[in-house]
Amino acid sequence: MAQELVCLLSFTFAFGLQVSLGEHVKKRLLLNDPAIFNSRLAKLESTIQSMDKVIESMNITFNAKLKSMESSYQANLQTKVRDHERHILNLTSSISTLRIDIANQQNTMTQMSQSFQERGSTYVRWGKTGCSGTGTKLVYSGYSSGQKFFYGNDYYRGGPSNMLCLPEHPELSNTTAGTNSYIYGSEYDDARFGSGAQNQDVPCALCLSNTSTTVMIPGRKSCFSGWRIEYSGFLASGAYHHAASSFVCIDKQPEFIPGGRSDNNDKTLFITGYKCGSLPCPPYTDDLQVYCVKRETKDTKETKIDQSFPDAQFRVDNYHFWRKDRNAHGGGIVMYIRSDLPCDRKQNMECEIIESIAAELVVNGKKWLISGMYRPQTISDNDFINDFTKTHDKISVKYDNMIFLGDLNYNLLSIDKCTPLSTVCDICGIENIVKGATCFTKDAKPTLNDVILTNKKNMLQNTTNFNCGLSDVHNIIAVQLKSDVPSIKKPLKKYRSYKTAR
Repeated sequence: MAQELVCLLSFTFAFGLQVSLGEHVKKRLLLNDPAIFNSRLAKLESTIQSMDKVIESMNITFNAKLKSMESSYQANLQTKVRDHERHILNLTSSISTLRIDIANQQNTMTQMSQSFQERGSTYVRWGKTGCSGTGTKLVYSGYSSGQKFFYGNDYYRGGPSNMLCLPEHPELSNTTAGTNSYIYGSEYDDARFGSGAQNQDVPCALCLSNTSTTVMIPGRKSCFSGWRIEYSGFLASGAYHHAASSFVCIDKQPEFIPGGRSDNNDKTLFITGYKCGSLPCPPYTDDLQVYCVKRETKDTKETKIDQSFPDAQFRVDNYHFWRKDRNAHGGGIVMYIRSDLPCDRKQNMECEIIESIAAELVVNGKKWLISGMYRPQTISDNDFINDFTKTHDKISVKYDNMIFLGDLNYNLLSIDKCTPLSTVCDICGIENIVKGATCFTKDAKPTLNDVILTNKKNMLQNTTNFNCGLSDVHNIIAVQLKSDVPSIKKPLKKYRSYKTAR
């Protein structure tokens, strides 16, 4: 067997090797020498063992580095997890702080709202002990008082002519007054005030209204457009041959001060009648009793935007923001348009009297003029028609597509109350696309005051009218353009995933 192996090796390495024996002596060695073969095998085994050691060392080094890397990754991951947890805690804390700030701001706004509601105008309701107008509350009730008209055989010709409403619960001084000026209670000295009114003492009430203006209108028992009634009655004063006195509006259903029926003839009141002459008749008629009505302006402060409110309170992320603060006519408007849409405010396309903000919006290459509007009821019908049509003429020169939307305070559900707006629509060739009531006030029928007017009805769709709870009386109205608008591109956020780390 050994001989066969030697022969096989001899055949395999038939060429042999030349080895250097010294510097110049070369000699051919045949591999059929068992000693050389064993030497070569030993050397090969030694080399393999060395390589095994190197591989083992490399494995140890690699495993150590891998373990180090895993430890480093784990440490970094834990650090980042802790950082994220701290960040989440900070965000949670910030959210809690913001919620507290929002709650505080809501409380402040509630207090401001209550403060605004408590502001207004005052008036005296003569002949009554209470107030019954909408949004009106009693400050105090008391006694109608003034200058005595008669004393003995002499009429009081001097002294004040106005009447005062003295409160039921006065604060009295401890010093005696002189004898030249006195104030007396008043009484009805005319049976025409009502059954049993003769010689009864006259009560009064000081009322606080939540509106900015309250006025007594003689000669009417109903209000003009844009005003609301507080109470109505009859005009009264002292007799013309008595001391000078002022005209007051006595309630049509007067009350009396209990126990005040004695005929003291202090400050006396009589029903006032018309006397023709310098007073034209018609429209007036001689000797008829004069009606009177106490009226107040409707609350036109539906929004209050002025310099006391900074821009930061109105800004919304990813939206352009424009504001037009309250002016002498009232109102205050804010407009928002998405920041990724080409748009620009056009102040030269805004109304002069009507509150408005105009902006150019470009959608799919088409220019639209969007105008947000508010018309306080203090703006007359003629001023509204003239201002709107004049502004529309300027817009139509430059824009083919236009939308006007907002509260114009014309009820399109009432033919009698929408004439000015209907006139504007006919002149300008525009049409309202909002259907159904949009305004729901207490003790009044629902109205359609909020409109969307356009000359391109066929390019709009999905008109909506719904209550979202943001306003006390108004619904939200909205409409969509029949155009594809790209959605807002969200920023790409890159992060490292450690789920597949090894």
